[in-house]
Amino acid sequence: MTLRYHIINIRKLLVEGFTAEELRRLCYENPDFRPVYDQLAVNTGKTEIAQRLLEYAERQLLIESLLDIVEESNPSRYKQHQPYHIEPDKNSSLETTERPDQTAPQPRSKDLLLNKLRDPVWQGIGGIVAILALCWSIYSVFIQPSSPAPTPGAPVSTPTPSPTSTTDLLPSSTLVVTDTPISLSPPAAHGSTPSLNRYGGQLAIPLISGFDTKVYLTGFDGKGINGPAPVSLTAQQPMFSWDGRSLLIKATIEGISGIHKLTASGFSPELSIPRSSAEWPVLSPDGQTVMFSETTLESRLHIKRPDETTEELLLNSHPIFAENLLWSEANQLIFQGCATWLDEPDTCGVWVTGVNNLDPRRIVDHKEAYPMSARAGWLAYMVKDGEDWEIYLIPLVGGAAVNLTDNNDEDGWPVIAPGGNGLAYLSDTSGAWGLWTMDLDGQNKRWMFDIDPTRGTVDLVQWQRERMSWRR
Repeated sequence: MTLRYHIINIRKLLVEGFTAEELRRLCYENPDFRPVYDQLAVNTGKTEIAQRLLEYAERQLLIESLLDIVEESNPSRYKQHQPYHIEPDKNSSLETTERPDQTAPQPRSKDLLLNKLRDPVWQGIGGIVAILALCWSIYSVFIQPSSPAPTPGAPVSTPTPSPTSTTDLLPSSTLVVTDTPISLSPPAAHGSTPSLNRYGGQLAIPLISGFDTKVYLTGFDGKGINGPAPVSLTAQQPMFSWDGRSLLIKATIEGISGIHKLTASGFSPELSIPRSSAEWPVLSPDGQTVMFSETTLESRLHIKRPDETTEELLLNSHPIFAENLLWSEANQLIFQGCATWLDEPDTCGVWVTGVNNLDPRRIVDHKEAYPMSARAGWLAYMVKDGEDWEIYLIPLVGGAAVNLTDNNDEDGWPVIAPGGNGLAYLSDTSGAWGLWTMDLDGQNKRWMFDIDPTRGTVDLVQWQRERMSWRR
């Protein structure tokens, strides 16, 4: 059986259902179609991207996979352009393509020859000539011995590979916390080739770009920022959900400012909190509840419950002024603030509390310590020590904090790996802003890539209001 497709309908679906930026993200986020992304130029338009994507899917027999991805990304638009499949026994005047059924039995060479002999057209003199030619072809392919293997030790000539056409896209491919400073290994040598990353996954990195802040979605190769077709959203304060399927951002989409929830690849935005003053959104581990700070009310803590009700959270009938929110997988809320609920507005730092039983306890006694990532029982935070920013790690149960970047460079936005076995961070150690990784004990610092300054940069005056996020 052969699967056949309405190519015109699929092309309309891609062109009318997605923006150029969304198509770029689709190509980048899905390994099957990353080769298409790698060949896009900065100014490649939506129609051309769609055409290249469709042509590649046809060549690689990936149309079914493409349809599955598109349906998940934009289900409403997907329904509008159906049908995409043609019944095998029906004809259509529409432009179609066929996908051979790889399980169908293929005729043997002998059967092909016998079929030809039974054909009256092949029984004349011209047929005899054609039969001889067919026999020679079969002999050449199936009977003639292959070239002898080279004699061991004899020189073997290696052909020089020919340049690949840009149109022929091929598939790519326990910390012990002490008061004694730990010994830090020197950073890996900074070179032109990114270091091998041991963690994998995708990062959401906010960068200042002109008058806007863009959230770039990139792997550890940096192509989502530095590549010819960067993958970005005009947004702030990104935070992936715990299952890695959703992304919360502060943004203005279709004229509405607030907190929006998108797919992890940046598609299908849904308005979650219609308030431009809502900041630092975080999702519960089950993805059903959102907490945020209301900045017009001095960063008072608010919650949006699964029943769509939104309210301010109070403690001892007092507001909770909370910034730089995090929500751990153990259902703990971490935030920066001062103990107004205890009538102690000068007692400030980083606090941890159970979400279902608010009872904040301070684990970092520093007014300007900013929590950035909580995972696997650890909290990574940043603080300005003297003239530069440093990254610290502390257990969520409390204890001694360790400075992971005791140097004269600017280091910040630490985010703990999804597996809890290391962290990524931004630093200007190389002389330019770039992405680095290290183990949770501060060892094995590795440079991943520098950020192309034409794509974005970091504002040290405001960067404590931002954060990076990391998903598998």
